[in-house]
Amino acid sequence: MRIVVTCGPSFDPIGEVRRITNFSTGELGTMLANALTRAGHRVICFRGAAAANPARLTHAGQIAFTTNDDLLARLEALPQRENVHAVFHAAALSDFKVQHDPGARKIPSRHGPLTLTLLPATKLIDRLPALFPGGRGGALRGGVTARPGRTGRGSPRKINSCTNLEQRLRKPPAPPD
Repeated sequence: MRIVVTCGPSFDPIGEVRRITNFSTGELGTMLANALTRAGHRVICFRGAAAANPARLTHAGQIAFTTNDDLLARLEALPQRENVHAVFHAAALSDFKVQHDPGARKIPSRHGPLTLTLLPATKLIDRLPALFPGGRGGALRGGVTARPGRTGRGSPRKINSCTNLEQRLRKPPAPPD
């Protein structure tokens, strides 16, 4: 099966050097992509450029993304999207983006307080079925924190689900009715 996994955070720039982001290690999606490749699937993983997890993808293709709009553009540019069988959307995408001054560069802190206007960011979850008409899948919530030896609430269940998913995906798909 050809499978797409998204993981890690998106971010939205505030000038040239600062940004707002959701915290995400990208660990859940990386583990999922690696489990799927071990099960014999062709996996492409779209991983947030700021993902904090040091684990490497093994045998899965990787495409880095920055903002929600960047991820959307990269998903739209994926060749043969109609041949993707499953999509696992584990990325922690931003809910908001910063309204930018077109001429803004680095914002000096010596100018005093800064007020940002946040606008709703592009939502991808509702667009996935149209982007991947042959795919099944959904959003994975929760994840694993970056603290060694500690997982976030719900993480063991999610990781266990990845293992169960790997076992189920080893089986060939049922023939169409």
